[in-house]
Amino acid sequence: MIENQISSLFRIGHGIFNGIILFLLLYQGWLGIRIRKSRQEGAPLLPVIKKHRKYGPPLAVAAGAGLFSGIVLLFSLNNSPFPALLHYFIGSLLIPLVSATFLISRRIRGTAARIRTAHLFLGLLTLSLYLVQFSLRAKLLSLDARKLLLIL
Repeated sequence: MIENQISSLFRIGHGIFNGIILFLLLYQGWLGIRIRKSRQEGAPLLPVIKKHRKYGPPLAVAAGAGLFSGIVLLFSLNNSPFPALLHYFIGSLLIPLVSATFLISRRIRGTAARIRTAHLFLGLLTLSLYLVQFSLRAKLLSLDARKLLLIL
């Protein structure tokens, strides 16, 4: 019984943490779009660029940690990815996507349009998959919350 409560709390904590990461990634994406538009207009927004560069690396690390913790939770509680197979699969895809987006961002210099476009594409793909992942997690989270309330 206590193990069920603890596992439900860990799952809820994982969902809340990654929900916060999703919100921060959306903010980071909004900053990136603002930078892209201002650069195309010929007047780059230096404070926004600094903010985007400052928060990107720690956010990538936090996103990777949150996704990896989900994989650890799944295998430690179930010994198998099957209870949440699609959630597991998308989370496993997001880890290399976040890493690739970060690594490509380190190569952006001057007017490197191809690298900027790759960074934009990977960022949009990451955000899209994160939204799908979060909607799947919300369904699983509501099930965990119901179980937790029934146990209490």
